[in-house]
Parts: sequence; structure tokens; C-alpha cells
Amino acid sequence: MPLGNILGSVLQGMLGGQAQAGHGGAQANPLAGVIAALLTPQQGQAAQAFGSGGIEEILSQFRNAGYGSQAESWLGTGPNKSIEPQAMRAVFGEERLGAMAAEAGLPKDDLMSGLARMLPQVIDGLSPQGQLPQQRGGDMNQMLAQVLGGLLGGRR
Repeated sequence: MPLGNILGSVLQGMLGGQAQAGHGGAQANPLAGVIAALLTPQQGQAAQAFGSGGIEEILSQFRNAGYGSQAESWLGTGPNKSIEPQAMRAVFGEERLGAMAAEAGLPKDDLMSGLARMLPQVIDGLSPQGQLPQQRGGDMNQMLAQVLGGLLGGRR
């Protein structure tokens, strides 16, 4: 599958077909597609741009880049610590950010700002009792769709 179709298919699968015609789809909110692809285990071409281990791998990348206290706060039951957009460079690297930005059709700075703003909220929403969800295909996709849908609240 061409990398250009991955975000739409991830969201369409998660949202049960609502990812079309501006109903919360990748075209309507490309950042939601990037986050969905980052937090959903990927294979093949998608794994190169977005990673392949899902939420646990993303959290590990934040820890390894020196942002462990922020990442842990997103899992915990207390307030979420914020993270600066520039931290995304240390976490994901220039090449990976470039691939994600190109796939989403966003300027890299917009992507970094959006990830810094939304990832803490999404990870917090996926771990309401401070525990990571079991990453079983449909269950994880459904939870992720609910969290993203709630955060985006119909924004286009």
C-alpha cells in the first residue's frame, strides 16, 4: 500500500467508514491520522515513517530522548505535563518527522506543534486509570477512535 493511503485507511478502519468526506477523516484532520498511525502498530512502509510498536514504543522513545517525566505524567492519573514542539525532533528525528509531515501534508513545524499539543491528551485518554490498554487490534482501534473523536469534537 502506498504510504499516501495509510493515514486514510488507518482512520477509516478505526472510525468504521466515517473517515470520508470530511467526517473526521485524514483529509479533515491529518494530525489525527498521524497520531493514529503512530499509536497503532504498523508494518512495512508505514513502519518506516511512523514506527511499528504502537503506544509502548512511542512512550519508550520519549523516555529515551529525556522526556520520561512528561510521558509518565500522561499515563498517570494527575495532570499532564506539557512538552515543547521542539522536543519532537529529539523524540522522532528529522527524517521521521519529515516523512510524517509529508504524509500528512503539513509543514513540519505545524506537525510538531500539533503532536506536542495532542499526544499528551490522547495518551492520557487511552490510559484513564494510569494503565496502558491492551493492544489488541479492534479494541485499541476503537479506543483510539473514541479518544480522537472526543478531542476533535467535529472540528475539520
